[in-house]
Amino acid sequence: MPLTQANRSSRESSWFWRGVRTLVGAAVLGLLVATVAPFARGAMPLLGLFEHFSAQLGAAALLGFIVTLLLGMRRWMVVALALIVWHGIALFPFLPSPAASEVAAAGAPPPLKVLSLNLWYMSEQRPETVSYLLGSGADVIGTVETTNEWRRDLEALQTVYPYHVDCVGKVFRCGVALFSKLPITDSFADRIDGKLPTVVWAKLEWQGVPITVAELQMINPLIGLREGFQMQQEATAAAYFKTLPGDLVVMGDFNSAPWSGLQQDFRAVSGLDNRGRLAFTWPTWAPAAFRLPIDQIFTRGGIAARNVRPGPAVGSDHLPLLGEITRTVP
Repeated sequence: MPLTQANRSSRESSWFWRGVRTLVGAAVLGLLVATVAPFARGAMPLLGLFEHFSAQLGAAALLGFIVTLLLGMRRWMVVALALIVWHGIALFPFLPSPAASEVAAAGAPPPLKVLSLNLWYMSEQRPETVSYLLGSGADVIGTVETTNEWRRDLEALQTVYPYHVDCVGKVFRCGVALFSKLPITDSFADRIDGKLPTVVWAKLEWQGVPITVAELQMINPLIGLREGFQMQQEATAAAYFKTLPGDLVVMGDFNSAPWSGLQQDFRAVSGLDNRGRLAFTWPTWAPAAFRLPIDQIFTRGGIAARNVRPGPAVGSDHLPLLGEITRTVP
């Protein structure tokens, strides 16, 4: 009887660990499928959404590697390691660099502080948001999803930000606005040749040299992936920004991750760059580990962005994105 009981326990233990290994192998296989799925976006555009989750897939692959190592699952361990390397290569260029986070040297001119925020159509905490913007210390604020109702609430910013430009209520579905402490010498607020996205930009005199700051929002990818509409927006915006001369800052809700093919094409055509500025801003209701870095600050010319970071939750489904612009060329 004791021998029979021991055999039964051994058999049950064997079935248990076999089941555990099966589940772990299936999980790693799922990560592999999610990683390669974007390559099939031509046949099914929604599969392209997986590429925006590279940070989460890489973290899950790391966990999978540890578990498969402990369980002695060598083949799946190799697969998990390959996934870690794949996603690590994708993320590495956008990890904050020491130079991007360094503090200005004593005596250096103060940076141009910028802030971008998707206000969110459904926000029920507007006074809190306006109060935050007023006390943010930013020199230039860009907003998207700026409805007519939001525009009336944002009139409270005029005491601190007397200069502004927007097309809210003037251009169909324009929800983009800029508010500035510095005088605006030139501006634009419209669709690009009648096409999306809607762009608002303002030219400012900063440290004796003109600089242009722009704000925009790319359409929701659940809509924009249809018939390549999101790609068309990126291409239209990239070609337009390429024509703007001088130092340029472009910020806003891009509804895509910086390592995505969409933003790779955008950087290549526009000459704008957002590497070294990873900030996870959406959605605020999700734990930080599950948020996506879809809000961006791009720069071009004799300037650079440093200390790019998310702000606190202020009532939107996005966190504010803050950054400091410094001159690299006197």
